[in-house]
Amino acid sequence: MSKSNELSYDELILQIREYERKQRFLEEKSSQLINKLKSTEEDQSKLEKSVEYVNKEIARKESKIEQLKKRNHESRLKNYQDIDLFELINEKQITLNFEIKKLRWENKLLREIFFFISETLNFDNKIFYELVEVTDDIQDKALKSFLEMVIQKIKDKEKSINYD
Repeated sequence: MSKSNELSYDELILQIREYERKQRFLEEKSSQLINKLKSTEEDQSKLEKSVEYVNKEIARKESKIEQLKKRNHESRLKNYQDIDLFELINEKQITLNFEIKKLRWENKLLREIFFFISETLNFDNKIFYELVEVTDDIQDKALKSFLEMVIQKIKDKEKSINYD
């Protein structure tokens, strides 16, 4: 009977060690997830600031368009015969309208990226490479550099996850 008690005791010790190992593993994973969450919250904050900046830029561009419309109207009233000036103002207005559309598109893109990062901590490679492709197509240098920074952070996270 003492041998079966010893075996039972040894088995209990092994089970306790196994539970302790599993607990350490779970604590490590929990810590990693908390760190990822903190990092995602930081990224989210940065994206919110970028969205704010883009919204301000859109408002500024819309204000410029309104000013140009007023100038255009005043110019037509004062110098109706000066067609060259009228065409120049219209070209500027068209250019600004294009810039606003571009900023709105970039704002929408930032919102989608913001939503994407907020919704997930693990990035699907296909979505990641789509983000890289979209970044290559963007003409705005500030937005492009911001997205390149986000891509680099994602790559760094993936590397750190792979090393863990």
